[in-house]
Amino acid sequence: MTVKRVVVVPAHGRELEIGTLCVLLRRLGEVVVIDNGSGDDTAEVAGALGAGVIRLKERQGWRYLLRRIKRLVREGGYKEVIIYDPKDRAEVTHMREAVSRFEGRGIIRFKVPESHEGDGGPFYFGTWMMSRDALLSMRLKGLRISPEREIMHYARKYSIPTGEVEVERIRYKKRKAEAKRPPATLRDLFRGGRSFVRNHPLTFWGSLGVVALFFGLFMGTLTVNHFYTHHRLHYYYAFLTFVLVFLSGVLLFTGLILNAFTTLRERVDAFMRGV
Repeated sequence: MTVKRVVVVPAHGRELEIGTLCVLLRRLGEVVVIDNGSGDDTAEVAGALGAGVIRLKERQGWRYLLRRIKRLVREGGYKEVIIYDPKDRAEVTHMREAVSRFEGRGIIRFKVPESHEGDGGPFYFGTWMMSRDALLSMRLKGLRISPEREIMHYARKYSIPTGEVEVERIRYKKRKAEAKRPPATLRDLFRGGRSFVRNHPLTFWGSLGVVALFFGLFMGTLTVNHFYTHHRLHYYYAFLTFVLVFLSGVLLFTGLILNAFTTLRERVDAFMRGV
């Protein structure tokens, strides 16, 4: 007999990884994503992959989220619930054995190395598995100290069976692909340089202007030194000094003008998009 189980994933700004999580977590039960006030496409990606979606207009702490999860479990008639914290990135394959042995009562905490326990904020909870009765009977007041401490204290107080299972973290293939990326070619370097010049004209042209000014001052020093030593002007040094100083001024002015045009273009684009 298959136990009716729900996997709840409270997510905020996780559009890049929620798709992977939804596919993996299907092995454990019905997936429901709580979009915790995200400003990206977290809810859209989860919905497109067949997961249930609950949208929250503003980001909420775990006290509110637990009340919302209780309501979901009560209305859906689920016998078991897994609360999956995306910050943990708990490896689903390693969770399956513990989930299969779960007897429908008690609480299991999935201990993940390198987790975010040290954050101390209201948005870290961890990954847990609970029976329907254990979850619905909880009366956690504020989760101010630590969710783990409060849940374990509650379990001891009411003699609820607890357990802890160590699991690994998900290692996304994206990182491996980036590690195997081929070295940049001259064309890639040229494209990157052209993009930098287009997006940061003041930095590029201003840097060239400063370099030209430095060499101009150096040539000016040689010109003055030659004049005091030989009591006559070295026309080549003087001409080169004038050219370098003039060029530095032109480059700096060019950088300022192009930077002004770039800023104006960005503001016009933002205005046209209605931002």
